[in-house]
Amino acid sequence: MSKKVKVFFDSQCPLCSREIEYYKHQKGADLLQWVDIFDSSSCDFPEGLTTEKALKRFHVLDTNGNLVSGGKGFVLLWSLLPKFYFLSNIFNKKYTGWFLECLYKIFVFIRPCMQRMYSFLLTFSRKHS
Repeated sequence: MSKKVKVFFDSQCPLCSREIEYYKHQKGADLLQWVDIFDSSSCDFPEGLTTEKALKRFHVLDTNGNLVSGGKGFVLLWSLLPKFYFLSNIFNKKYTGWFLECLYKIFVFIRPCMQRMYSFLLTFSRKHS
């Protein structure tokens, strides 16, 4: 049995969970191992990764045991999903990769606000439907 690429995700983040669920339903997703960082039965952190670090950035472990995070983690994930392969080609370059990492850092900074807004909108829509 060959090793699978491991994608670590925060199941308690409504934005992250929704995005990961979308990726899980894509062609090629069955070749990945989806690791919920809060599920102690399935979460076997590689050396250098802790729950605290996993909460701060998106992490992917390749089949060679290399841990990549942030924009590079998304490039690796996208390279394994045919629908997103073109994105991996675009952002797997020096300058476009740098740009993606900058965008990712902005997202990480505003993520707590976005999570609260998303939760509020979900609650609001349920009350008014």
